[in-house]
Amino acid sequence: MNTTTRRAAIVFGVMVMLSSCATLFNSRNKRIEIFVSKPATVVLDEDTLDSHYTFSRVEVPRQRKPLHLKVSDGFISKDITIRAKNSLAFWSNLGFLYGVGMLVDFTNPKRFTYPGKIYIDMDSPENNFATIDSAHIRRSRQFKFSPLKLIGFVHPGLELSYERPTGNKFSTQFAACYLFASSVWEWREPFRPNTKGFGVGIEEKWYYKKAAPMGNYLSAECSYLQCSSRGIWRFGIEDIFADSNYNNTNYVDTFLVKKKTISFHLKFGRQVFFNNFFLDFSAGLGLRYRSVIHEERIDPSDAMEAPYYFNAFYVASKEGRYWIMSLPLNVRIGWLF
Repeated sequence: MNTTTRRAAIVFGVMVMLSSCATLFNSRNKRIEIFVSKPATVVLDEDTLDSHYTFSRVEVPRQRKPLHLKVSDGFISKDITIRAKNSLAFWSNLGFLYGVGMLVDFTNPKRFTYPGKIYIDMDSPENNFATIDSAHIRRSRQFKFSPLKLIGFVHPGLELSYERPTGNKFSTQFAACYLFASSVWEWREPFRPNTKGFGVGIEEKWYYKKAAPMGNYLSAECSYLQCSSRGIWRFGIEDIFADSNYNNTNYVDTFLVKKKTISFHLKFGRQVFFNNFFLDFSAGLGLRYRSVIHEERIDPSDAMEAPYYFNAFYVASKEGRYWIMSLPLNVRIGWLF
């Protein structure tokens, strides 16, 4: 092996080791907080933690095998299995060297984690089965932001959301968005849209498997957007590709676009928690009503030239009042407070 090859192998090995996030950043032990709805004796893997208390804190070694928890208040006893799962640090390897760091973490027990906060309802109607939820999560408010919205092609902006459980299976989410003057894809363009506007929305969620706000959910969403922006496009004959008499008579015009939209969506989503942080994935189907007005045009009677291929600006800025199908897709990152 020559010197160049040896150096490349060393550099690659160092990069792999540095990308193994669980090995580097996870501690050997995981702290778990156990909440019980009433004073009870808590035994974790044959080790009695507390007797006649509603809160226990313990550190357990990270490992693949599950933990076995026994809780008894003298009348009701519950045997609970707490399964290990891959930690956020382990999955974060996907962002470095195409996940090569996972090869290092794979044989290391530090890749595993357990729920940081466990809630046990001793009055659960289910026979000797505890509903294991995080009391902290169930009672906390959620603050989120949408990273995809920051780099969107159409109407990028800073979108913030707030969610609060309103019942055992339901929660309500409010969202607000401040639109950016232009997108990151337009920073090198000489023409800037100088967008001004905002969006708001409300969403009611039903968590049909676990208690709100954890796990899978179905939701109904209503949102409103209002904005104005500068646009540049060709006008004259609308479909130049179907008009055999067209002789390159269309012209370029800059104009003002004023838009209002109301959207109604049915969505499916899932919230995944990592202690106080979480990811909210959602996708859906719905209808959107648009009211689009053009101002400051050279000739308002001329049509907006239809593109040969799909163009997001044309679809979003076509003048008129009409309904279109909407396919919302979003990822939100958030934390509890």
